[in-house]
Amino acid sequence: MVRDEVKELIHQNKFTDLKISWYIPEIVCYERQYQMISKAHELMPNIEKLERLLGHNLGINELILEERVKDSIKKHIASLNLILIPFDAAKVNLKQIIL
Repeated sequence: MVRDEVKELIHQNKFTDLKISWYIPEIVCYERQYQMISKAHELMPNIEKLERLLGHNLGINELILEERVKDSIKKHIASLNLILIPFDAAKVNLKQIIL
């Protein structure tokens, strides 16, 4: 979700007398999820080749990969105590953006 430098900064918290909250837009999480799922789908043929090589079904399919990606993102957000900023598409004025 975030670069290693940012993770380190979040975990350092040198200012014990200050409460620092870290926010991340929800749409950023969705984009990262999309990237990770796309990469997982690219790797799926390799898993199938491995299963053929081993003569054993590992029980990994696209649905499981997608769920594991979502779980991974949730764990990462929780481990950094990130606060999600919700995205409300209804509040976006697409016409104004286009103009």
